[in-house]
Amino acid sequence: MADLERDLRELGRELAFPPDPDLVAGIRARIAEPPRRRFVPQWRTLAIALSALVVALGIALSVPPARSAILRVFGVGGVRIELVDKLPERPASGAGVPGERKSLAEARRRVDFPVRVPTVDGFDDPDSVFVSSVVPGGAVFLVYGPADRPRALLTAFETRGFPFAEKSVGPGSRYLPASVAGSLGAWIEGAPHQFYFRDRNGRIQPGTLRLATNTLVWRRDGVTYRLEGELTLPQAIQVAESLR
Repeated sequence: MADLERDLRELGRELAFPPDPDLVAGIRARIAEPPRRRFVPQWRTLAIALSALVVALGIALSVPPARSAILRVFGVGGVRIELVDKLPERPASGAGVPGERKSLAEARRRVDFPVRVPTVDGFDDPDSVFVSSVVPGGAVFLVYGPADRPRALLTAFETRGFPFAEKSVGPGSRYLPASVAGSLGAWIEGAPHQFYFRDRNGRIQPGTLRLATNTLVWRRDGVTYRLEGELTLPQAIQVAESLR
């Protein structure tokens, strides 16, 4: 056994081993490298955001105490949307279109933002145009059909941080997030909901409280748009994305 041990020691001195690798230097170099960013297509990012929003709203709305707390802070552009168990006890006036009837050219001169018109057949030539000072910078209303009972109404006003328009949506209405040309919007359908404008003090603007039908709300280039009428969601998105 002693001879074997001696032979192994002598063999060890004759064998050549490679140098130990510099593990510390390699690890430091990897840490110093900038992190690689994974490219995620814009459409996928939006789809993930929409899915997360649907799940979050579904969970929140299933818990009665959380319902009003979350929905009071949700909005699209200058529109605040509040889902409620019961519509507020406010008389739904038969308010017509607010403001003065003007030509499209005059309306464009009276407001602080570019007035765009849909290019879809049936929406490219509104029956009447109204301009109102109900919000700072003005608001434009493109009316399709009679002004007292339009088949569709497209509202546009400049988004200025404060939600000047509000929707109270009851349990008979269905609310869904929607995508309009890559921007997050909101779709409300089903039972009529209350729509109205507020002033800077939070008071309802006289003559603007009304019951509204299916509505798509979205924001584009600093302008809030609201399309209401007897439309499905795909039809409303087609009109919205055709604005020129």
